[in-house]
Amino acid sequence: MQTPFSRLPTWWIHNSKTNDNVQSEASLLQEYFTAKGSELGENIAALKCYLALISNITFSSGKSKLTYSKIEEIAGLSRPMVAKGIQRLQETSLIKIDREGRINSYQIKLDFDDFDRWAKAPRDALIKNLSDIPSRGIYALTALKIYLLLLAIRNGKAVEISASYDFLERNCSIQRQNIRKALSLLSNCGFIDIAKTAGKDSIYLHNEFKLRGITI
Repeated sequence: MQTPFSRLPTWWIHNSKTNDNVQSEASLLQEYFTAKGSELGENIAALKCYLALISNITFSSGKSKLTYSKIEEIAGLSRPMVAKGIQRLQETSLIKIDREGRINSYQIKLDFDDFDRWAKAPRDALIKNLSDIPSRGIYALTALKIYLLLLAIRNGKAVEISASYDFLERNCSIQRQNIRKALSLLSNCGFIDIAKTAGKDSIYLHNEFKLRGITI
């Protein structure tokens, strides 16, 4: 019986500001998944393919077996864009492919150096809602990067996450003016709920995010 959540490796999402075990000031998510030119569409496809594979990951081995047709269905991508997304994931060493007849086995990279970090990802939300995120446009890429970061930084003992626009901008390497619409996209597609709360030592309101489908 499958668990209600999937295993999301986070070593490539964290940087030295979001995790003390990381030395790099910029994460792989920040460095390689940019909106530059033709990379925008390919990087959206890559992140959607990655989340589709994560939705079907075997918890212990880190392997995912999905046909191209199933990846197309979950991610809401055309077959050519699935091919480009998978190629991008290989180029960044996030996955390795083992050919097994007509079905590929995708080995998701779990470890980095001497430690293994992972987060919960809501399996049902990914399977049901990932295709609702557009496959083009800056807001889609921004939304995917924010979602991955929120999953990675969530405290395992809490469902809610507090994160300012400054924090999201710095640690996703995204443009501030795109954040509001990206968050609205995540909310409308069923991935997060957004509330405004006051900090303990501040009169100013800040964003608090609840990841749908995640339990403690």
